Amino acid sequence: MSQKVFPGLSARFAALPDPRRQDMCRYSGPHIWWSGALLFLTHAGSRNAFDQTRNSGRAAYNMGAFCGQSADDPRFEGEPLITCTDNLVHHLNRVAPEPVQEIPIELCE
Repeated sequence: MSQKVFPGLSARFAALPDPRRQDMCRYSGPHIWWSGALLFLTHAGSRNAFDQTRNSGRAAYNMGAFCGQSADDPRFEGEPLITCTDNLVHHLNRVAPEPVQEIPIELCE
């Protein structure tokens, strides 16, 4: 799928440090970062509001298209999901801010 909105952002997210044990992860790094972007872009109002609606409609399938983690990923067992904001916050707290803070600047260039 050609990404027309924020092209290259998934690749940029994939290049960020990921301190997790990959063999124990359900969600890819870009998936987690896209969850944070969607929390902001959808104006959910709160983390709880986002968590209540994150897997409604085609959202999880569309997330897969953005981050390259589709429904056929064996980690989803056939049912794609969007991670909860608790996972997002835990991940954000483990990654140094310096590589992340460059992304908005790159998007504006």
